[in-house]
Amino acid sequence: MSCLFNSLGKLLNKNGTEVRQEICEFMEKDGNICISNECEKIGEWIDMESNNHSNEYIQNMKNSSVWGGGIELRVVCELYNVDVIVKRGNQIVAHFEKDCNERLIELHWTGSHYTPISISTVN
Repeated sequence: MSCLFNSLGKLLNKNGTEVRQEICEFMEKDGNICISNECEKIGEWIDMESNNHSNEYIQNMKNSSVWGGGIELRVVCELYNVDVIVKRGNQIVAHFEKDCNERLIELHWTGSHYTPISISTVN
C-alpha cells in the first residue's frame, strides 16, 4: 500500500485501501469536474500526465503498490471536501484547495514518502 493512501486514511479514519478505491472511482466517474479557476478538468489533468491514457492511469492507480501524488491529492479535495497542504519540514511545498472546504489535511513529504501530520476544521 502506498504511504500517501495510508496517511490519508489515517487522517480520514478510513482504511488506506478504501481511500485509494474511492479516489479511483471518483476519477472514473467524475472526470469532467472542474478543478481549477480556469475549469481544467480532472480527466484532462490525468490525460496530460498519462499521455492521453487516462483509463490506463486509473487502472494502474488501483494497484496497491502504485504511488499516488498531485492528481490524487486534488481528487481528495473534491471527494472529502478538504484542502490539503503538503509540507517538507516547515515549508509548504504544495497546497491543493477546494472552495467551501470544511477541513484541512496536512501531510509531510520527504521527497519520496508521505506521513500524516493533522486534520483540522476550517473556521
